[in-house]
Amino acid sequence: MNARIIAAIMARTKPVHFGARLARLRKAKGLTQTALATQLGVSQRVVTYYENESSYPPAHLLPKVAEVFGVGVEELLGDAEPAVEAAPVAPDRRLRKRMELLAKLPAQDQKMVLRMIDTLAAKAS
Repeated sequence: MNARIIAAIMARTKPVHFGARLARLRKAKGLTQTALATQLGVSQRVVTYYENESSYPPAHLLPKVAEVFGVGVEELLGDAEPAVEAAPVAPDRRLRKRMELLAKLPAQDQKMVLRMIDTLAAKAS
């Protein structure tokens, strides 16, 4: 998703309270609540609270939140549209483990697995 699509989605759903905007920005960046909490120096429960309640975080935390998402405080508060590009979706844990195992295979076996994946993907589309 590019920034224009995200901005269009957010524009259609106004008014959006801060918590919903925070959750959308977090998901667009591919962050979990725990990862965001770590970057902000707060607990995951604090992030959950701000995403689910209609209250705002303290003023001293707003610039830090805006910095994590690469937006201005105005965009974060809803006074302007955010220009955030979505991060690629991270593979789930099981898939990631299997990919690590595949990386240890000889090159010929890796090519065979990739051909199988391509064949299955072609059937799905």
